[in-house]
Amino acid sequence: MYKKAIGIDIDGVIGDSDKIFRKYINQYYNLNLKRKDITQFYYEKILGITEEKMMEFWEYFNTGRFWLEIPLISNAKTSIDYLKDKYAIIIITARDEKLKEVTIEWLNNNKIHYDELLMLTENESKLSRVLQNNILLNAVIEDKLENALHFVNEGMKVYLFDYPWNQSAIKKENMERVSGWKEVLSGL
Repeated sequence: MYKKAIGIDIDGVIGDSDKIFRKYINQYYNLNLKRKDITQFYYEKILGITEEKMMEFWEYFNTGRFWLEIPLISNAKTSIDYLKDKYAIIIITARDEKLKEVTIEWLNNNKIHYDELLMLTENESKLSRVLQNNILLNAVIEDKLENALHFVNEGMKVYLFDYPWNQSAIKKENMERVSGWKEVLSGL
């Protein structure tokens, strides 16, 4: 029997990654960034530094296993538990493959159910990874506008978590901005 599938991002959708990213960026660069200050998806654009300088921070972050400190977003676990009976849960994250072990550990620690975990290689889009794996998604839950638009342009329904870093005047029929998991569930 065919089971519908739903694609779910981790950072910004299941886990409140920005909270922990900002905590360590603030320590590393001696700043006091708030969520409202994160008006771009890439922190280096906000900080006015090069990608190379930002990579130094990510290397520090990755070696500290700080990924495990990321708290769950409100209602994420209960919502996924509800959805798993109706959908195959496909976690699609832009995290690099080298973070697979710590990502699985975080998912397991938080008891997040998933049927498949897709991690990207360098310069690969989430959409291309989904298409490569012949996965037909009924809906996608995302926080990065660029990724959301890729899926919408392929005719998929997208629930875009509304954050300062994904603001745009672009409106698409199949893209719905949501303030959290309760709105996602009411739309599914």
